[in-house]
Amino acid sequence: MTRDIDFIKVTAQGNNYIYIDNRKETYQNIDFNNLSKAVSDIRFGIGSDGLVVMNEDADKETDCFMRIFNSDGSEAKMCGNALRSVAYLLAEESKKTNFTIGTLSGTKKAKVDLGESTVIVEMGLAKVITSYSSDRLKGNVIDIGNQHLIINNDKAKMKREDFLHLAEDIQCSNDFPDGINVELIEIISPERIKAIVYERGSGLTYACGSGASAIFWDCYKQRLVESTVTIELDGGDVRISYKNNNINLEGQVREVCHGTFKWSL
Repeated sequence: MTRDIDFIKVTAQGNNYIYIDNRKETYQNIDFNNLSKAVSDIRFGIGSDGLVVMNEDADKETDCFMRIFNSDGSEAKMCGNALRSVAYLLAEESKKTNFTIGTLSGTKKAKVDLGESTVIVEMGLAKVITSYSSDRLKGNVIDIGNQHLIINNDKAKMKREDFLHLAEDIQCSNDFPDGINVELIEIISPERIKAIVYERGSGLTYACGSGASAIFWDCYKQRLVESTVTIELDGGDVRISYKNNNINLEGQVREVCHGTFKWSL
């Protein structure tokens, strides 16, 4: 037995998700956790970092309510790149430029420039939760709707492959029983940071919007960078700025393809 699932695939600096429009409750009684695993599979599915479901806001207070599922089927509270991509899809549909989008970590605002294919989203404020150290690393845990462990490689001197093994091990650590996003950073200048991202539930990803925002906040609070910074990720650059008591995330978004996924049940 199969079920047809209409989808759009969108990428933001290589952080790619499968988007389905459920605002008219087209997909009822769907196990989105398992659907995310199915569509994310690069060999038997479409191939993605996860699934994003666009729902109607029950209270009609936002343009859309989004749910985010990682490639392993777990649900995430926040994803800055998915947030930008949802805003982009809404703009293509309506030709509006400003949107409010509901997430499990609160309501976010977005502004879209379709001509430049860029989206700016207000991520709110981040919090430094705690410092963290083990026999292999030191870093800070930052919360921006989801949690990130930021490791400064200027001090850690860690090779990329060693970092990826370490980030995978951290997911099984008793210190983070629910897992955690992990970023290895190098401060190139007060206006530029280079980063590698290991996402909880997805592994190595080309980009992470919430991760870029958390990286900025960690460095900004330590007075290591200016109030506007470019974050260099594997999939491309995003721009982070702090103004009006808010962290702003800006970058390009690109629609890859759309079609119908034949989901075997």
